[in-house]
Amino acid sequence: MKLAKGDKVAIVCCSNGQSLSKKKEIENLKVILEEMGLISVFSKYIYQKISLEEVENNLKGFPESGSPLEKARELMEFYEDASIKAIFDISGGDLANTILPYLDYERIASVKKQFCGYSDLTTIINAIYAKTQKVSVLYQIRNLLYEYSAQQKEDFIKTCFAKDLNNIINNDAVKMMEKNNLYDLSVENSGLYQFPYKFYQGKTVEGIVVGGNIRCFLKLAGTEYFPDVTDKILLLEARSGNLERV
Repeated sequence: MKLAKGDKVAIVCCSNGQSLSKKKEIENLKVILEEMGLISVFSKYIYQKISLEEVENNLKGFPESGSPLEKARELMEFYEDASIKAIFDISGGDLANTILPYLDYERIASVKKQFCGYSDLTTIINAIYAKTQKVSVLYQIRNLLYEYSAQQKEDFIKTCFAKDLNNIINNDAVKMMEKNNLYDLSVENSGLYQFPYKFYQGKTVEGIVVGGNIRCFLKLAGTEYFPDVTDKILLLEARSGNLERV
């Protein structure tokens, strides 16, 4: 994925709808992307129609922002829109797999743009690969907002933008990288795809990666959306739970 100043990116919510209490945070994400020179186009189905409290008190169904069909149709509209260069999902939870039957996988396969999300979006990422062999990205763009925001911005720019700095507006993250001569995609241990790791067996690994959040990945088991894991690198993550659960 290579972006440039002036590109449009779609912001979607294919899993649980976002609480209205998150509206300021999500609006801040739009500002950050604008500072990078990106135009963000937001889905109509971002915010919950009912609160999580109502769900937990068994008053209503699920914290949805739209029906599975509505969310799937809009996602496909973003795939069809040639002006949209990438799609970032900001949600998580339990509902992403409900849109899978409504996606046009042949059309997704024919379009040169990537889907990015994590947690429950593991279901969509792996379904896209299973049906199209198309690469997606296990990444939550809301990391640009949080504790390590400055580092995330730097890594995002290194990874997602064309190498020419003129493609990016002159924000603080870019100034810092220019000062420290960091804007070089060949620099080892730079960008979102480089991170610390430890081998417990062997020294190298190479191949196609499938997986993601283990609970969400297993929702696909036994369905047409579960990828062939033969000779693949299986990456599994979980935010909660102790070693015994794993």
